Amino acid sequence: MDTKEFYDQVSPAYYRETYEDVSTLTSIARSIRTQTVLEMMRRHVAPESVVADLGCGPAQFADAILDGHNKYIGLDISREMYVRTAERLAANTRASFLEGSVESVPLPSESLDAVICIGVLEYLPRNAEALREIHRTLRKGGIAIISFPNLHFPMFFLRAALRPVIAPVLRRIAPQLRNTVYVSGTIHRTMSPTWFIKEVEQVPFRVLEKVTHAYFPLLFNHALPRTMVPLYLKWERLGKRLAPGMGANFIVCLEK
Repeated sequence: MDTKEFYDQVSPAYYRETYEDVSTLTSIARSIRTQTVLEMMRRHVAPESVVADLGCGPAQFADAILDGHNKYIGLDISREMYVRTAERLAANTRASFLEGSVESVPLPSESLDAVICIGVLEYLPRNAEALREIHRTLRKGGIAIISFPNLHFPMFFLRAALRPVIAPVLRRIAPQLRNTVYVSGTIHRTMSPTWFIKEVEQVPFRVLEKVTHAYFPLLFNHALPRTMVPLYLKWERLGKRLAPGMGANFIVCLEK
């Protein structure tokens, strides 16, 4: 299954986890990731900027970016992922949506003040084309915030090593898991932050800030009882204090 087909199928679940009162491990981790990215933007992106959300999915960043009087451009390979939010924001002249790939962004060179590319690069066979496109579309001094699964997170290291063996078996014996990234057969890379930083510096970008989060041991997208949410957040704070850099998600802020 290719990435577009996969996300066309799972878009309703992503929308529910993003905008409805759903409590799962991934919905909580995604919410923390969203807040972390928005905090980075407040530190590094000026108000009234032109911001592109490449691989926008259900466009969970759109409202906050528009509230900052910015122009928001959402782009995703799967129109089904963003169509509900695009319809809701249709009357907002500062919001627009495009169907397309981060590897070939349908925007002019040096037309953006900031790019966010969150949870996208892992679905590509390599980073080079996407990084070149991000660099091309940013103005001089523009900001890029990028995230991906962290190979230094022990559970992800184990999952990446076992996926070629386990995923085909699970597709046969547990068809209900085919709508999970791990079992689906789509490209999904877990990357080393060390090597990624070396790669972006060659583009070239300058690293302004980097952080990891999500320390809870994720296997699949388990439902999480409400009573467990405080424990999750406590574990998150403990992980940041004891093992900085070892969280499941790596987020980096770059300057062109």
